[in-house]
Amino acid sequence: VYRTLYFLGYNAALVTSPASIVPLISVSNQFPKIQISWDSTGWKSLYALAALTIATPFTTIKGKVKFLTVGLPLLFVLNFIRLLTTILAAINYGFQYFEIVHTLLWREGLLFAVLLIWYLWLRGIKYKVKKQSMF
Repeated sequence: VYRTLYFLGYNAALVTSPASIVPLISVSNQFPKIQISWDSTGWKSLYALAALTIATPFTTIKGKVKFLTVGLPLLFVLNFIRLLTTILAAINYGFQYFEIVHTLLWREGLLFAVLLIWYLWLRGIKYKVKKQSMF
């Protein structure tokens, strides 16, 4: 994320802290340093999508793995966009909006994305099964 911010023209840098294992992202001296914690990486969303997929009885293991090879990277990219846009919103509109963007828009938004990606896959499976049974 810090490299993307730097690429976009922000004076971003990684700052190590003895109090934290995870480096902080510093954009400038006028903004607080940002820590992307383990929970911010989206691992729970990836885990939830994998669990939902594995628990789905309508397809083979091969079909599940095939879906996960697309679904998990897609969700990872969405989480990256979540991190980046949350930081950009805070930088450009003020850090008083950080929690609103992070909590209301993106935390629930990522949950919705997990369910939507899974639902679209289920719908595709249903369509395939229905199409096969017609012939």
